[in-house]
Amino acid sequence: MAEQPRDQIQGSSIRHQVGNKPVNLNKAGREELMSVRGIGPGRADEIIAHRNQHGPFGSVSDLQQLNLVDPGEMAELRDRLTV
Repeated sequence: MAEQPRDQIQGSSIRHQVGNKPVNLNKAGREELMSVRGIGPGRADEIIAHRNQHGPFGSVSDLQQLNLVDPGEMAELRDRLTV
């Protein structure tokens, strides 16, 4: 199977895979948040709603403290997100 150019590849986690750059919790839109494995539409909406109501996240760990992710998920997400 021939490799597709990066701009033609589709998938839920492609942005995270390309370059392995962490996604910024304070700047990312819904689609970019959903590009991170473990963040689906509902969780992306919760993150954005919290950010809009309470201001920017101080750290990625805030997700766990705010009960937006559980401890097991936090370990996986920590390297995929930034503030």
